[in-house]
Amino acid sequence: NFIISDGRLTVTPGNAKYVPEQVSGGVKTLMVLYKNNKTGTVTKELMASSSTDIYKYDEVGSTWVSIKSGLRGGFYSFINYQQGMDDIIIMSNGIDPMYKYDGTTLTELGGVPPRCASISLHYERVWATVDLSFPNRVHYSAPLDPENWKVAKDDGGFLEIPTWDGGVCIGLSTIFDNVVIFKTYNIWKINGMYPAEYQKLQVYSSTGAIAPKSIQDAGTVCLFLARDGIYVYDGMQTQLISQPIKDIIKNMNLSYADKAVGIFYDNKYTLAIPEGNSTENNCVIEYDLDTKQFIIKRGFNVTTFLVYKDKLLFSNNDGYVLEYNKGDTFDGKPIEAFWDTPYSNIGMPNVTKRSSEIYLTLEKLYGDEMKVDGIFDKRSKSAVVKLPSIKTDKKVRLRCTGRHFKLRFSNVNGSRFTLAMPQLYYDADRD
Repeated sequence: NFIISDGRLTVTPGNAKYVPEQVSGGVKTLMVLYKNNKTGTVTKELMASSSTDIYKYDEVGSTWVSIKSGLRGGFYSFINYQQGMDDIIIMSNGIDPMYKYDGTTLTELGGVPPRCASISLHYERVWATVDLSFPNRVHYSAPLDPENWKVAKDDGGFLEIPTWDGGVCIGLSTIFDNVVIFKTYNIWKINGMYPAEYQKLQVYSSTGAIAPKSIQDAGTVCLFLARDGIYVYDGMQTQLISQPIKDIIKNMNLSYADKAVGIFYDNKYTLAIPEGNSTENNCVIEYDLDTKQFIIKRGFNVTTFLVYKDKLLFSNNDGYVLEYNKGDTFDGKPIEAFWDTPYSNIGMPNVTKRSSEIYLTLEKLYGDEMKVDGIFDKRSKSAVVKLPSIKTDKKVRLRCTGRHFKLRFSNVNGSRFTLAMPQLYYDADRD
């Protein structure tokens, strides 16, 4: 729960409720409908799904209003579309029929569309996959008509992508002007603008995707979660990038990893995964595409992400929608944060180091104290430091002895602070 930026350590910001009312049954998917107005502005309508209902958020009354009940699957894939003069959102979960909503009325999408768990938009056609009846099939609608799925030359159709390796379609996305299909063990892309041109090409990759909602288009690359880590797809091939956090990936609960969710926002890929024995996404991984650094957050759970009105929102298992990176607590729960240096002998394994003090540049953001631990040959000494309200250089007494050591910086009672330029002073005694 520390952020590393510009040579400083900072305790991560917290999370705060964006919507005060819970969604009954918990939130499975957050969605947004975009409505273009005659004034040139765009109205954004927040929506959510539970296992049985689809809701819209009434901002005036600050309440969730059910617009459809009696459903069987809550994990939706969605796209915004213009049908005639109407702006609509199309939603699909692979179990119930596809639905469309125009801001007033929610109805089944016409034309008997396939029941698929993953949909995307490509050249005015709706593409769909993860069909339980046809696990290697990718469907597409007629152009400019999401309610025409008739298999014909100028209408809709489908492609079969068998691989005979036991794999099935996991999800799809429109990336770099191609429809990209993620299967269990490999990745395929569809070249072409219309059916007569379509070509199925296998992407050079040693793996496929494990979680459909982890697949995120980041503009110049696409990122996704596989069984062995986080990959980047550049339009030609894939590359594993999560080696620096391989211990966290190794501890991922693969039995529930298909529920992992990701989002691309503020040039960061944010991914929530189930860690250890958890059946919920209890570990959040942030990957900064500029700095190539990873940040790990723990202390809250995530069922889905959504960028809404220039804010990153997420929902939790309790049915609340929260704003990410806001406030000084995890929705009222103190943040627990620590950061460890690697063990080091400063290149002198046979020299005993006797530390006297450590100098730190500190600034308080929230709370009163922080703590420094010196662990020397597995023996530790601690010092609690009062946080200054303005950036201040602090000298802290820390007397430890050993050949190998590491330092730990941690917060106290949920405090938040920035720390820079730690300098440990010690005497060296050669054996």
